[in-house]
Amino acid sequence: MPNISGISGVSDLQAVTGNHGNVYLFGGIDTAGTVLDRVLEYDVIRQTYATKLPLDDARARFGAGALTSASTGLVDRIVVAGGVDSTQNAIKTAEYYDLSTGRSAAPGLSYDHMDGCMASTGDAVYMMGGWRAVGYDWFSVSKVEKLTRTGTAWETMADMPSPRGDCAAAGLKGKVYVAGGYDDATFNHTVGFKKNLYMYDPATNTWTEKAPMKHERGDLQLVALDDTLLAIGGEIKQARPDGSHANIVASHYVEEYFPEKDQWEERAYIGNARFRFGAAKSDWGTHVFGGSPVCLDPVNANVYTYCDGLQMSSHEVYFELSHPDVWVNYDAAHEF
Repeated sequence: MPNISGISGVSDLQAVTGNHGNVYLFGGIDTAGTVLDRVLEYDVIRQTYATKLPLDDARARFGAGALTSASTGLVDRIVVAGGVDSTQNAIKTAEYYDLSTGRSAAPGLSYDHMDGCMASTGDAVYMMGGWRAVGYDWFSVSKVEKLTRTGTAWETMADMPSPRGDCAAAGLKGKVYVAGGYDDATFNHTVGFKKNLYMYDPATNTWTEKAPMKHERGDLQLVALDDTLLAIGGEIKQARPDGSHANIVASHYVEEYFPEKDQWEERAYIGNARFRFGAAKSDWGTHVFGGSPVCLDPVNANVYTYCDGLQMSSHEVYFELSHPDVWVNYDAAHEF
């Protein structure tokens, strides 16, 4: 598919489906380490990108989700909230991105949600988990906040069963699901990555643990299909030659969750391993944009370092089982 337009690579962004299957890309971090306020609209028919009115606040590692109109059921606004700013400090601001008029102010969050996850039920969005900073230390959180389509403030809901940073979330048939993530106070990568799946019922304000994924991972994406969920990519632990473990390693894993069976099934692996990417469903496939690959020190291949400068601009699409069970990678000649 056509690469992301006008940039060599981007990670820590979010992608949200609008109307007519078009996908909106928000924020992130580019290969120069710049935190972006950029908004792009991807036309899935023409396979082109259009630059839209930018966000009020440049941000990365944030949450984004759509609100639908009560009268038409169509997406009319996208909520963008939380994350980090250009100094990597937490921000609690939020804004609406109106598909017709552009941005407008939204109520601010009550808690820090750095690298948290957001899900939409159409009539509301839920900002969940993430990290809070105390000095130089980061701690994963279990806080959940809800903003309704007519709300003037975020409401605090029941905590998740366990704290989760680097989580992924999606709304499906009125329920909210949170998958994977990271939680360990000592940052022991052998136990920090999680494969749990939690389901939240807005009607009862309660959480239920469901069948876990087959693979532990954080910084993945969870996308709602018509009746199922697709868990894509993510960061995993990796054994070094000396037996110790490192993170900042991207995975190819793709799994599909069937709520009626409470069961996960493996799907075709994504062509390019990635984490900290954006993902959204269009009318004809599930799209992933950007992200970071396996990150190795340029001098010592046994040392895992940060991914700055290695972000991707590539765009892949997963076709569901009604089509061939494959990923299609658009080449660099088709830039967006």
